[in-house]
Amino acid sequence: FRLGSIEATEIDDELVDLLAGSEGLMAPHLHVPLQSGSDEVLRRMRRWHTREQYRHRVLEIADRVRPLGLGADIIVGFPGETEADHARTRSLVAELPYTYLHVFPYSVRAGTHAADLPGRVPAAVAAERSRELRELGVAKGSAHAAKRAGSEALVAVETENVGLTGDYLRVKVVGPVQPGTLVRTVLSGPAADLRVSTGATGRSALPLLAASTT
Repeated sequence: FRLGSIEATEIDDELVDLLAGSEGLMAPHLHVPLQSGSDEVLRRMRRWHTREQYRHRVLEIADRVRPLGLGADIIVGFPGETEADHARTRSLVAELPYTYLHVFPYSVRAGTHAADLPGRVPAAVAAERSRELRELGVAKGSAHAAKRAGSEALVAVETENVGLTGDYLRVKVVGPVQPGTLVRTVLSGPAADLRVSTGATGRSALPLLAASTT
């Protein structure tokens, strides 16, 4: 079972207990929208969390759930976003243990609160801020994958040669195993080419417990 997107303010201790102790029944993966690391921008966005509330909760979760696949949505170039606001977002992303990011430049949607806000950010500036955060997200994802090499993982086999770990790493599957099975095995190879060898590990393949692995 894998959760979809969930707000940081909705993650209670019971859910963290499930993630930490389900032994494969619940994937150790959370997608927790951040949107911005600046309290001023979050206020203008009318978000439900502050920078510190988000930071504190994510660090608590990461301390208890290991390994953890952690993703976030970020909007750059929201009306009124300054270089200082962007720097606050960048510093928070650098601190937190993200394994991937979804970064979007702000786009106007007629009829919304944000459409009437002053302080439009030039498209070129928003594009550069997006590039910075995406590169940081890729680097953090690569670092996470490198740490996982040589460790055990429960892999959901999606196709004949592609699987997905509980912490949301796509890996190459080498060996005879049917799609729709779970394989507990050891990840090997460089970070950019993690793989599982089902024939060599001697680990058992188990029926997939959930129809969806994404």
